[in-house]
This record gives sequence, structure tokens and C-alpha cells, in this order.
Amino acid sequence: MGALIGAFLIGRPFALFRQMFRDAAESHNPLYGAAAFSLQSIGNIAVMSVLFLLIALLAGSRLQTWIAAKPSRAAVLVAAAFITAGVFTVLYWDVRILARREIIWYPTAPWT
Repeated sequence: MGALIGAFLIGRPFALFRQMFRDAAESHNPLYGAAAFSLQSIGNIAVMSVLFLLIALLAGSRLQTWIAAKPSRAAVLVAAAFITAGVFTVLYWDVRILARREIIWYPTAPWT
């Protein structure tokens, strides 16, 4: 489930979310802002729930038996997830911030 959530968050179109939240803030209507944030969160929860249920139904028992056959596989999966999350965090929050301050060069997407 953690990998599913992580993959979903990485692929977000940040510019669209930023525009939606800017529109909510510029409206100066707290009810509109609360509704926008709530609908965005409910939509994320719905998509994640459907994807998780599909994965659990389609590959749940096979994945469970594959991991149970050799318990070290669970440790390898967790370690890979932590390394991936750490690299992403450093690149996204540290290196990218330095690039925005023009201290270092870092490739950016054309829509940012």
C-alpha cells in the first residue's frame, strides 16, 4: 500500500493543484477553499481505494505467498522503499530548492 501511495503522489501534476489552490485563496471565500481541499482529498482517497482493492483482488494471494516463501524479500522491499523515498526527498526538497535559488543547476519540467 505504501508503494501505491508513493507512486500516486509522485505522479501528481503539481501545476494543476497549485492553480486550484491559488484560485481558492484568491476567492477569499473560506467555504469555497474548504470545499476545494475536501473534494481534492476525497478524490485522492477514492482513486487510491479503488487501486488498492484491484491490486489486492488481482495479486493479493500470489504476493503474500511469494513474500512468505522467503521472508528476506519483505526486508528487501522495505529497504528499497526507504532508499527510494530518501533519494526522492533529497532531490525534491534539497537539490530543487538550491536550483530555484540559482545556487546549482537542476533540470526542471517545462511547466514549472
